[in-house]
Amino acid sequence: SSDLAPVWRPAPRKSFSLCAAMADSMAMPTGLKGKLASLEDFISMQNEELAAQRQEIEALRGDKSNIEQHYQGQLQEMKKTMVADVQRMQEEVKK
Repeated sequence: SSDLAPVWRPAPRKSFSLCAAMADSMAMPTGLKGKLASLEDFISMQNEELAAQRQEIEALRGDKSNIEQHYQGQLQEMKKTMVADVQRMQEEVKK
């Protein structure tokens, strides 16, 4: 039986920090339009990060499902082997 190879995936990206956003906001124009544009950029970045994290969660769910199926198959094989071994041993005892 083949061992399940580990799945390589790049390290998750660091989330956009609110502190960095606030530091950026200090450098932005004080006008309402500038503040709105900056807030829109921040929201857009947060949405991108959320989408990336959702993709990562889906990938992990897929990995989990594959691993569960793999080990379920191994368990079934072990059960079959053990039943066959017990039957063989019972036959040998009867001889």
